[in-house]
Amino acid sequence: MVDLEGRKPLHTFTQMKNKVMDQKERVKLMDELMTVVQIMDELYQYHPENPKQVDVVSEFKALAERKAEIEAKLG
Repeated sequence: MVDLEGRKPLHTFTQMKNKVMDQKERVKLMDELMTVVQIMDELYQYHPENPKQVDVVSEFKALAERKAEIEAKLG
């Protein structure tokens, strides 16, 4: 069977199921890609090739000092 544009319609259940599964797999892959890119962006803050990289040692020291201040206020 062929439609007016010369295409074979997706008429069997198996074909429709496969198309839906392909779409779901594509959505999963897009979600995973977004997650990977987000993690890469976060890690790049500390990457040696980043000219504006975060100085982990000084950031850790500042956070440790802030932690101690908060703990002192909490008693």
